[in-house]
Amino acid sequence: MNSNWKECRLGEVAEITSSKRIYYSEYVANGVPFFRSKEIIERFNKQNTSTELFIKRERYEEIKLKFGAPQEGDMLLTSVGTLGIPYLVRKEDEFYFKDGNLTWFRNIDIKAIDRRFLYFWITSVVGQQKLYEASIGSTQPALTIVGLKNIDILLPSFPEQRAIAGVLGSLDDKIDLLHRQNKTLKGMAEALWRKMFVEDSKNLKIVNLGEIIEIHDSKRIPLSSMQREKMKDGVLYPYYGAATVMDYVNQYIFDGEYLLLGEDGTVETDGGYPVLQLATGKFWVNNHTHVLRAKKPFSNFLLGSSLKCMGNPIQDMIEIRHQTM
Repeated sequence: MNSNWKECRLGEVAEITSSKRIYYSEYVANGVPFFRSKEIIERFNKQNTSTELFIKRERYEEIKLKFGAPQEGDMLLTSVGTLGIPYLVRKEDEFYFKDGNLTWFRNIDIKAIDRRFLYFWITSVVGQQKLYEASIGSTQPALTIVGLKNIDILLPSFPEQRAIAGVLGSLDDKIDLLHRQNKTLKGMAEALWRKMFVEDSKNLKIVNLGEIIEIHDSKRIPLSSMQREKMKDGVLYPYYGAATVMDYVNQYIFDGEYLLLGEDGTVETDGGYPVLQLATGKFWVNNHTHVLRAKKPFSNFLLGSSLKCMGNPIQDMIEIRHQTM
């Protein structure tokens, strides 16, 4: 540690609070989006954010005027269950959030701490360990406002903070760009596959799914949120659920390329197709998603594209089940 770095508490550099309570009776079909931990985790993982909860704009403006609402540069932090996932509010954001699940960092002292430095510190091994040590509860860990305010943080000079955040932010932007490029190329490949093998082909061979896949469900191991919070030291790997990456842990049970097919919970898209995730590298999977791998000479990409493009798999399965009962 540089001798010029100084120690302070999070409560000294930001106002840490929660939101105004919203009751279920106030939810409406359309309006200002209402965010929970789920939506913040989706944004942290660079995924499209979707919510089914809204409040009336008039109610939002009323709360915003009286209690405030997240502003550009504020930070939200998941504080119940899956702990320590931060989100820096952007200028274009407009939403409210559920109290209890998220903690609100506002009025951040920009003379003392760079907002992006704070964000990257929280996501670091040191920051995550500090959050774990400050959490309470055994069955479902949680971060209290008092606990967060008393967390110690070492701060370099402001120019050093900005330089560190700049380097890490540049790397984060490059990773995000590569993910978006990969998504675009994947979409182009799927469109080409549909054109060549679905729309233009008249000699398709229908096979049973079981003939071309390996099923690795027996290797799955679910972890409780408390267990996951104890697995935050060192290198972290994705922890997959039925529809998304739910968390990160320091161990893995799979290493390679697999296709994950949602088993229960969120198992189909709005179009009725299965929820699929192509998982690569080292990762952990809970018991809410099937772990599949295509048999040679087939590929996981071909398998996933087939399930996404051909017919209406989920609805077909339901119809077949009804016919045989």
